[in-house]
Amino acid sequence: MYEEVVNKGWNPQRKWFVQSYGGNALDASVLMMPLVFFMTPRDPMMVSTVERDQPACFRRSSIF
Repeated sequence: MYEEVVNKGWNPQRKWFVQSYGGNALDASVLMMPLVFFMTPRDPMMVSTVERDQPACFRRSSIF
């Protein structure tokens, strides 16, 4: 499962995990991956995804 998600769920141009395979949309649900021990929070792909997801989470006055 890990290999599939890394190979099909990673967008190398945008440098983030996508909402669905083949898509371009960033989705905050991928932030759960370290919490369920799917990927370490220090993995470069995870770090890149978090860095790009932060502005979307803080658009309003509270975190989603």
